[in-house]
Amino acid sequence: MRGLVGHPDGSIVLQADAQAPAGYADALGRAVAKKLADDGAQELIGAVLNTEN
Repeated sequence: MRGLVGHPDGSIVLQADAQAPAGYADALGRAVAKKLADDGAQELIGAVLNTEN
């Protein structure tokens, strides 16, 4: 699974990858989301949303 969060202008792109058997899909998704959050995805999303309002 690959997760990606990026700034609309392409200046910042965060990616996270992980692999696991299909039976672990929930844990896999959570692991990728946590990696993105640890890398600053929440702050990036917040900054983009604040500039759009």
